[in-house]
Amino acid sequence: MNGSRYGRLRPSKIHVFLWRLAHHSLPSSVLHHRNMATRSTCSICALECEEITQLMSETQETQPRGWLAAIISSLKHADLTRMVVTLWPISYARRKAIHENSFQSSLSTHCFVNNFIVDLEMIKTVHAVLVRRTQGIPPRWIPPPLGLVNINVDTTTSKN
Repeated sequence: MNGSRYGRLRPSKIHVFLWRLAHHSLPSSVLHHRNMATRSTCSICALECEEITQLMSETQETQPRGWLAAIISSLKHADLTRMVVTLWPISYARRKAIHENSFQSSLSTHCFVNNFIVDLEMIKTVHAVLVRRTQGIPPRWIPPPLGLVNINVDTTTSKN
């Protein structure tokens, strides 16, 4: 998976991020609770889909766990995936900007999100192929997603 700028981002890191969001323990919330910040919301946050952003801002739940549950029940799976995969790197970029004075471009974050979602789709495709193989369906070639190229390479190793 493409994750050079964001460390080795695996779905488990997204689970930890969601847990922290649900338990009101994201840095922006903690700093506000300790009176070290004027707001509990992140001023950097922005999603590309206006409908998702509007739903997030209009959800009336005041408790993080309830807010997250309301969002999960309101969004389609693809939109929820995009929201979660977008919020994690935004939170990461915010921490880097505040604590390390290291700023990343919005385009970089946007490209990371899109690449990560493509990677997730490829994983689902590979999983579906593996499931079919175990069910006796002969394997077939699956083209890569649009905009990507599949390169097959044969390699050998030598003791010398």
